Amino acid sequence: AVALSFLAGWAVVTALVVLALPGAPFKPMAAAVLGFACVAIVASLIWPHRMRQVPNLFTQARLIGLAAVDTLAAALAFYVLLPPDLGPSWLALLPAFLIAQGAGLVSGAPGGIGAFEVTLLALLPDVPQDPLLAAILAWRVTYYALPAVLGGLVAAVGPRPTADAPVRTVPQTIVARAETQIEAQGEHCCLPSADWLVGRTPHLLVGLFDPTASDADVLQRLVHAARQTDRWPAIYKCSARTAARARTEGWHVLAVAREAWLDPTRFDLTPARRSALRRKLRQAKASHLRVTPGSALLPLVDMERVAALWASVHGGERGFSMGRYTPDYVRGQQVFLAWCGDRLVGFATFHRGAQEWTLDLMRHLPDAPPGTTHALVTAGIAEAARCGVARLSLASVPEAAFGRALPVDRALARLGCAGAGLLQFKASFAPQWQPLYLAAPHRPALGLAVCEIARAIAMPPPLRQTEQDHAEYGFASAV
Repeated sequence: AVALSFLAGWAVVTALVVLALPGAPFKPMAAAVLGFACVAIVASLIWPHRMRQVPNLFTQARLIGLAAVDTLAAALAFYVLLPPDLGPSWLALLPAFLIAQGAGLVSGAPGGIGAFEVTLLALLPDVPQDPLLAAILAWRVTYYALPAVLGGLVAAVGPRPTADAPVRTVPQTIVARAETQIEAQGEHCCLPSADWLVGRTPHLLVGLFDPTASDADVLQRLVHAARQTDRWPAIYKCSARTAARARTEGWHVLAVAREAWLDPTRFDLTPARRSALRRKLRQAKASHLRVTPGSALLPLVDMERVAALWASVHGGERGFSMGRYTPDYVRGQQVFLAWCGDRLVGFATFHRGAQEWTLDLMRHLPDAPPGTTHALVTAGIAEAARCGVARLSLASVPEAAFGRALPVDRALARLGCAGAGLLQFKASFAPQWQPLYLAAPHRPALGLAVCEIARAIAMPPPLRQTEQDHAEYGFASAV
């Protein structure tokens, strides 16, 4: 992998040099190499989860930059060792040297011995062979021997231990917070030192919700972990407390959603502000809809059919910070089932935390009776009250649904497929509204976070729930 990465960087650097310098050979081949590189970059942006072997743009830029430093320094060292009265000009030597270096790399011989010399002699026919071979010998002694000695010393010291890599094991302090149980989908991991659930996009390491750790360095640990994986840090759906802390450290903050929540123990259907909810519940009752809590033996076949039909009507399930239906996932949740006779027409699931519940999945058939989802959520509120839960979240609604007209709000609402209908549904419960924020250390990262998080929500990759899949994405596996 190291050799192929350097070879790819060398190919791009050499192609750029060949195309930039007049009189350099192999220009059509150089153009083809750059064209292939551009296609690979575009494909990695369009299908990031299908081309996981292609690193993100930050890593690609680093590879190309390091390859440029390495190859241009090597060419400069060789140019210095050539006799000044016989050697070619720098502009004539550079493309010849880079091409010869690539021939040596491809040959697989140690240091490219043989292929490098033959190619360089062929590309510099006007330079006398004896001084050229003497310069090559001197260059090999200085350019390979000294770095080999230094590299041996570094290897003897050994690498510094890395810290704070995301791991699959999520502490109980995080699990106690209901919405973070989306980790059970296998898509996200934990930042241990901050007790923070983190998700990854091609160019971002995203802290989801709020960190459990409250010390002053928690954001710096997220920055450090992001830097280790060649990503920018960001925070998504954090509370005003975390947003204020980020702003004091110079981060840019954007209100992106509002969370609807209520106290189940004080929930009452009689106030006038819940008249729309009462009307929907009457419609559901008139259709002879009945709602039952899920038991240990869930009707998984029927639930999968309902989820599949719902997804086909709504353009697929959403991901990243939103749950997706799988049998193992819903088994660990509080489930409520809606029936018309013996036919399952919908279901809702809730994350259960120590002090709160959070609404997660709402799935129903296209022909489900009016008020089905209202009846499911009302049943969940009643059960939470019976369990003494003091806070139940109905999840969030994008800020654009509340009438804001900023382009970023419209983009998040459109890609997240949420808007006035979702707001109307949740508003019928007359909840409290709490603002949620997106934060990033600078404006480019904030703009990138809007694009990549919206894409991750609207077009999520297939769920991967194995340790091997997490390792492919760079996550450490906890023992």
